[in-house]
Amino acid sequence: MLTTYCHTYSLSTVVANRPTAKAMDISSLPRIDVSSTVYSERYAVYIAYSNKVKMMEWISDRFDEEITYHLPNNGDLKLSILGIGSGDGKFEVKMIMKLKKKFRLIDCTVVEPSAERMASYRKLVKDEKNALFGVTFDWRQETFQEFCKANPDRSKKFHFVSLIHCAYYIHKRDLDYYMDVITRWTEGKILIMQDADVSIFGLLDKKFPGVYNGLRPLILGDTIMDSFKTLGMSFETSSLPCELDITACFDNDSRDGKLLLDFLLQVVGLVDDGPPEALKMVKEFLKSEGFSYTRNGRNWVENPTQVIIITPTSRKM
Repeated sequence: MLTTYCHTYSLSTVVANRPTAKAMDISSLPRIDVSSTVYSERYAVYIAYSNKVKMMEWISDRFDEEITYHLPNNGDLKLSILGIGSGDGKFEVKMIMKLKKKFRLIDCTVVEPSAERMASYRKLVKDEKNALFGVTFDWRQETFQEFCKANPDRSKKFHFVSLIHCAYYIHKRDLDYYMDVITRWTEGKILIMQDADVSIFGLLDKKFPGVYNGLRPLILGDTIMDSFKTLGMSFETSSLPCELDITACFDNDSRDGKLLLDFLLQVVGLVDDGPPEALKMVKEFLKSEGFSYTRNGRNWVENPTQVIIITPTSRKM
């Protein structure tokens, strides 16, 4: 089993003895399009205020033991890997560099719907061209759903597939299908990193039921693990203790605060155009005792990431 990096708490711990808030309607606000610049600028702010260093540490310290050493033991093999929702490539390239120590040749298929983030990934590859010698890239600017539709009868299997914080935009009703596709396309290892149920998104959804309805299908770590259980797949899991600095959210004049609140609720214009009562309810919850905490004059919330590793040959059905 994977090493568990932190003691996690349950949703009931955070919301215990606190009545559920009345329904919060922000449906009048436009949703964020994942492939747009609007999304990219809000996501950039979210990452800037996130302590995601633990994810990089996991790749540095655990990736070889949990992934590399379990892939085909043939250094002459051209390793075939798939990155789903690869973003700007920072996590993926780090993993590729780890794999390069064992495999001279790697063929990487990059699936990313955002032209802006794919351009950043391409630039990173160019900057690291010496370290990435022997790695070829197949760039697919599309969603994973579009990639699946374009490859309905794919026979060639991938040795490694990664989904790093990218399964949010798969509808729950379709999740089992796409997770099944991934396992059938893979003959090595699958690595998924996703917000845990006790992440800020999970807790906002728990406090304000339906807040993401129609805006963002809320797929969290437990949702994905339940899907693999349905498919009869065994998996290993652990939790990484990430944090999010939410101080800027309480300053209505802060551009970063506005963009961060937008990202957390997956809408555009919450502060300037949203219902004042909704903004008040969100801020009160973000600052409530048992949810956030103060350190060095800043407001923080725990925002753990769930690590899930699947070996497709472990299918029980």
